[in-house]
Amino acid sequence: AVLDSMLNYSSEEREKKQWEIDELEEDVSQVLTERYSQFSLFVVLGAGLIDGINPCAFAVLIFLVSYLYYVGRGRNEILVAGLFFAIGIFAAYLAMGTGLLGAAGYIDSVSRLFQIVFYPAMTVFTAVLAILSVVDFYRMRYKGKKAVLGLSKGLKRKTHEIIRKNAKVKTIWIASLITGILVSFVEFMCTGQIYLPTIVYVISSAGMSARALGFLIVYNLGFTVPIIAITLIAYFSSSTKKIQEFMTSTQAAAKIKLLMGALFVVFFVIMLNITLKTFNLI
Repeated sequence: AVLDSMLNYSSEEREKKQWEIDELEEDVSQVLTERYSQFSLFVVLGAGLIDGINPCAFAVLIFLVSYLYYVGRGRNEILVAGLFFAIGIFAAYLAMGTGLLGAAGYIDSVSRLFQIVFYPAMTVFTAVLAILSVVDFYRMRYKGKKAVLGLSKGLKRKTHEIIRKNAKVKTIWIASLITGILVSFVEFMCTGQIYLPTIVYVISSAGMSARALGFLIVYNLGFTVPIIAITLIAYFSSSTKKIQEFMTSTQAAAKIKLLMGALFVVFFVIMLNITLKTFNLI
């Protein structure tokens, strides 16, 4: 009966029904796209915030503020130093991220071999990081041992040397800006563990577009939030001792490791999904 009634439609009625169906499909597609975009933004911002409290990045920040107090810098100077340090970090990470985004995005668009090798490798990489983060949580929480994932002693010494060298320079804002840029390249060995999967995710969700660059900006804004927060706390309270004691405690670091582990699980699921799509398995 339904089929008969459809056959009896005039050409105008059929066109109208087809237009209604097309409109409905467009509405559903738009809603799904908007929701995915919101999810992507949340993932990228969350990754930036978690990376910002990453123990290896946070330890450098705490050392910077503490050393500025040690060499006799005043509150206003520490405020300026912290803000320009954040700007330096933001600029360096955005530049590195844009470069990686461009390189990976270009190769991804022209090379099928890159896709079938890189995405499975990223899936394994995020799975290993998730496991190691949980292992670090267990080691730190229950064994009182150091983390497996972290800055090496050599890299820690290098970041401290950079900070000591620039903390005594008269023009504090220039010194802090340079310090932020230099420290970024050193600690990227540690913080890049989260940044790289984020960039791959951005490519998969936004491609090579202005929206992709927007995602990187959001990530790096999230990454610099803890730096600005600690700077403001140091400015208004004239001390970061309590925060330093809390953040350098094994218990706090262990909880952050567990949070990072959860983030890597999210990235593992995303990378696995991309890999399965690459091989046309879903």
